[in-house]
Amino acid sequence: MVDPRIQRYQIMEPLGQGSQGTTFRAIDRADDSEVAIKVFNLSRGADWKQFDLFERECRVLARLSHPNIPRFIDHYA
Repeated sequence: MVDPRIQRYQIMEPLGQGSQGTTFRAIDRADDSEVAIKVFNLSRGADWKQFDLFERECRVLARLSHPNIPRFIDHYA
């Protein structure tokens, strides 16, 4: 089941892929702004350490506030 909050975004194309998952360019349907969405991939043999690192990345990004750094919006489980 897809979290209804994620349906707010229209996924466009992949921007990059790493060991934790894939980052996509997307459109926020609420205000037509461009956003980046990173999807954590459990099927790549991810362990709890990788999941913890992903969660830490979310917490760090949420605290950053600078005009040259994209604003962190939210994360979903």
